[in-house]
Amino acid sequence: LERIYILESKGREFDRKLSNLESADLYLQESHRMVTERTSLVEKYSKYVEEKVNSLTIQEDVLSKPSNYHNSNFKQEKTESRLASLENSVLFLQSKNKVKEDNDEVLKCGSVLNTIQNRNTTTVTEIERKENTLKSETTETSKNL
Repeated sequence: LERIYILESKGREFDRKLSNLESADLYLQESHRMVTERTSLVEKYSKYVEEKVNSLTIQEDVLSKPSNYHNSNFKQEKTESRLASLENSVLFLQSKNKVKEDNDEVLKCGSVLNTIQNRNTTTVTEIERKENTLKSETTETSKNL
Protein backbone atom coordinates (compact mmCIF):
# COMPACT_ATOMS: atom_id res chain seq x y z
CA LEU A 1 0.00 0.00 0.00
CA GLU A 2 2.74 2.25 0.80
CA ARG A 3 4.11 1.71 -2.64
CA ILE A 4 0.80 2.69 -4.17
CA TYR A 5 0.70 5.73 -1.98
CA ILE A 6 4.24 6.71 -3.08
CA LEU A 7 3.31 6.06 -6.73
CA GLU A 8 0.15 8.13 -6.43
CA SER A 9 2.02 10.94 -4.74
CA LYS A 10 4.70 10.84 -7.45
CA GLY A 11 1.87 10.79 -10.06
CA ARG A 12 0.28 13.89 -8.45
CA GLU A 13 3.67 15.58 -8.28
CA PHE A 14 4.25 14.60 -11.87
CA ASP A 15 0.81 16.04 -12.85
CA ARG A 16 1.55 19.22 -10.92
CA LYS A 17 4.94 19.58 -12.62
CA LEU A 18 3.33 18.84 -15.97
CA SER A 19 0.64 21.46 -15.29
CA ASN A 20 3.33 23.95 -14.27
CA LEU A 21 5.26 23.16 -17.46
CA GLU A 22 2.11 23.63 -19.55
CA SER A 23 1.44 26.94 -17.80
CA ALA A 24 5.03 28.02 -18.42
CA ASP A 25 4.68 26.91 -22.06
CA LEU A 26 1.50 28.99 -22.44
CA TYR A 27 3.24 31.92 -20.78
CA LEU A 28 6.25 31.61 -23.12
CA GLN A 29 4.01 31.25 -26.18
CA GLU A 30 2.04 34.34 -25.22
CA SER A 31 5.29 36.26 -24.53
CA HIS A 32 6.65 35.17 -27.90
CA ARG A 33 3.46 36.33 -29.61
CA MET A 34 3.67 39.72 -27.86
CA VAL A 35 7.35 40.11 -28.78
CA THR A 36 6.53 39.21 -32.39
CA GLU A 37 3.69 41.75 -32.49
CA ARG A 38 5.84 44.45 -30.96
CA THR A 39 8.68 43.68 -33.37
CA SER A 40 6.26 43.89 -36.26
CA LEU A 41 4.89 47.14 -34.89
CA VAL A 42 8.41 48.57 -34.47
CA GLU A 43 9.28 47.55 -38.05
CA LYS A 44 6.12 49.21 -39.35
CA TYR A 45 6.87 52.32 -37.31
CA SER A 46 10.47 52.44 -38.55
CA LYS A 47 9.20 52.16 -42.15
CA TYR A 48 6.73 54.96 -41.42
CA VAL A 49 9.50 57.13 -39.95
CA GLU A 50 11.76 56.37 -42.92
CA GLU A 51 8.99 57.31 -45.36
CA LYS A 52 8.27 60.45 -43.38
CA VAL A 53 11.95 61.44 -43.42
CA ASN A 54 12.11 60.80 -47.16
CA SER A 55 8.93 62.81 -47.67
CA LEU A 56 10.26 65.71 -45.60
CA THR A 57 13.58 65.57 -47.45
CA ILE A 58 11.79 65.69 -50.77
CA GLN A 59 9.59 68.56 -49.55
CA GLU A 60 12.65 70.41 -48.30
CA ASP A 61 14.35 69.94 -51.66
CA VAL A 62 11.24 71.13 -53.48
CA LEU A 63 10.85 74.10 -51.19
CA SER A 64 14.53 75.00 -51.29
CA LYS A 65 14.72 74.86 -55.09
CA PRO A 66 12.23 77.68 -55.65
CA SER A 67 13.99 79.59 -52.90
CA ASN A 68 17.32 79.03 -54.61
CA TYR A 69 15.67 79.82 -57.92
CA HIS A 70 14.17 82.98 -56.41
CA ASN A 71 17.51 83.95 -54.85
CA SER A 72 19.34 83.34 -58.10
CA ASN A 73 16.71 85.39 -59.97
CA PHE A 74 17.06 88.15 -57.40
CA LYS A 75 20.85 88.06 -57.74
CA GLN A 76 20.57 88.03 -61.52
CA GLU A 77 18.16 90.98 -61.47
CA LYS A 78 20.46 92.83 -59.09
CA THR A 79 23.45 92.11 -61.34
CA GLU A 80 21.52 93.20 -64.42
CA SER A 81 20.49 96.38 -62.62
CA ARG A 82 24.12 97.11 -61.72
CA LEU A 83 25.14 96.37 -65.29
CA ALA A 84 22.50 98.76 -66.65
CA SER A 85 23.65 101.42 -64.19
CA LEU A 86 27.25 100.95 -65.29
CA GLU A 87 26.23 101.12 -68.96
CA ASN A 88 24.36 104.38 -68.26
CA SER A 89 27.41 105.74 -66.47
CA VAL A 90 29.64 104.76 -69.38
CA LEU A 91 27.23 106.34 -71.87
CA PHE A 92 27.10 109.50 -69.75
CA LEU A 93 30.88 109.66 -69.53
CA GLN A 94 31.18 108.99 -73.26
CA SER A 95 28.70 111.76 -74.03
CA LYS A 96 30.50 114.06 -71.61
CA ASN A 97 33.80 113.12 -73.26
CA LYS A 98 32.20 113.71 -76.68
CA VAL A 99 31.05 117.17 -75.56
CA LYS A 100 34.55 117.87 -74.30
CA GLU A 101 36.01 116.61 -77.58
CA ASP A 102 33.51 118.77 -79.46
CA ASN A 103 34.47 121.73 -77.29
CA ASP A 104 38.13 121.00 -77.91
CA GLU A 105 37.37 120.74 -81.62
CA VAL A 106 35.50 124.05 -81.52
CA LEU A 107 38.40 125.60 -79.63
CA LYS A 108 40.85 124.21 -82.19
CA CYS A 109 38.67 125.52 -85.01
CA GLY A 110 38.46 128.87 -83.23
CA SER A 111 42.21 128.87 -82.82
CA VAL A 112 42.69 128.02 -86.48
CA LEU A 113 40.22 130.76 -87.44
CA ASN A 114 42.06 133.24 -85.21
CA THR A 115 45.34 132.22 -86.80
CA ILE A 116 43.86 132.63 -90.27
CA GLN A 117 42.33 135.93 -89.28
CA ASN A 118 45.62 137.11 -87.81
CA ARG A 119 47.41 136.09 -91.00
CA ASN A 120 44.78 137.77 -93.12
CA THR A 121 45.03 140.89 -90.99
CA THR A 122 48.79 140.79 -91.26
CA THR A 123 48.56 140.20 -94.99
CA VAL A 124 45.99 142.98 -95.41
CA THR A 125 48.15 145.26 -93.31
CA GLU A 126 51.19 144.39 -95.37
CA ILE A 127 49.24 144.90 -98.60
CA GLU A 128 47.94 148.24 -97.36
CA ARG A 129 51.41 149.22 -96.33
CA LYS A 130 52.79 148.17 -99.71
CA GLU A 131 49.98 150.00 -101.45
CA ASN A 132 50.72 153.07 -99.43
CA THR A 133 54.39 152.70 -100.21
CA LEU A 134 53.61 152.25 -103.89
CA LYS A 135 51.26 155.21 -103.86
CA SER A 136 53.78 157.37 -102.21
CA GLU A 137 56.45 156.20 -104.63
CA THR A 138 54.08 156.77 -107.51
CA THR A 139 53.24 160.20 -106.20
CA GLU A 140 56.89 161.06 -105.83
CA THR A 141 57.67 159.73 -109.24
CA SER A 142 54.79 161.76 -110.65
CA LYS A 143 56.02 164.85 -108.89
CA ASN A 144 59.46 164.25 -110.18
CA LEU A 145 58.27 163.93 -113.69
